Amino acid sequence: MRSARLGLWAFAGVLACGSEPAPVRKGFELRIESATIHAVDGVVVDQSAVRSMLREATLLSESFVDPANGPVPVLSTQVRLGEVAGADGGRVLRVELAAEVPAGHQAVLGKALEATIELERRDGTLVAEQDVPIALARGVSVLDAKLQLVAGSEADAVRLLGAADPEIVVIALEKVARQRWRAVSTKVAELLTHEDERVVAAAVECLGTVGGPEHAAALVRHVRLADTDQARRLYDTLASVGGEEARGFLEFAARNEDDPEMADAARMALGQLDRGGPVEVASEPAVALRGHRP
Repeated sequence: MRSARLGLWAFAGVLACGSEPAPVRKGFELRIESATIHAVDGVVVDQSAVRSMLREATLLSESFVDPANGPVPVLSTQVRLGEVAGADGGRVLRVELAAEVPAGHQAVLGKALEATIELERRDGTLVAEQDVPIALARGVSVLDAKLQLVAGSEADAVRLLGAADPEIVVIALEKVARQRWRAVSTKVAELLTHEDERVVAAAVECLGTVGGPEHAAALVRHVRLADTDQARRLYDTLASVGGEEARGFLEFAARNEDDPEMADAARMALGQLDRGGPVEVASEPAVALRGHRP
């Protein structure tokens, strides 16, 4: 499960982001069986408060209901919450939700649903009373989105592509790719300008499945070529979408990439585009073109 790492400035009303009926919605109780709570900024949040925050979040969701209104299938859920060190040494609030799916629903939902949220502020601080409710709500919203998308429609995916939480956008992009919903490709291409790198990476991969030659220019324009992972992903996607613009860029990269491994990756992608083996690209004078990587 990818972690959703996002500062408070990017959080917006994810939970109330539309309502088109789908088979799995409004049919589960999110039952907290255990909660492991560690200190956040020196504060250990009371377990009853954590349970209350989660309940409030579920009542705003599309998929979860108040069990007081009648018996519904139960997602038995474990919660872990606490402060951890971020990759860059900063302070991060981490929330993990792991929900066990009842046997009668595992054929559709799998055996478990999980959400991991990592929340940090720009200034490197954490404030438990403000940050914990947001992180818990985001965890519920991720589980909610997964439930909506499992049996959801193309319209559900389009709606969730506009969610404020990057983790939910990534989940929606993965659904679009699995279903090969080509009609959504324009919406997917718009996400190439997203501020979150995980969303951009997922959008590039998704376009490799649902995109076409008309998306090659946008792919080249918005992907950060200085990042080798993004560049490799771009090469593979260009090979999939095809077209003259994709071919021209891959030929250029194969001739001028200053990293031999990346040059090979471009050649392999070009070979894939041609539906054959790797293509030998004729060399040109070094002064004719500059490498495209800074």
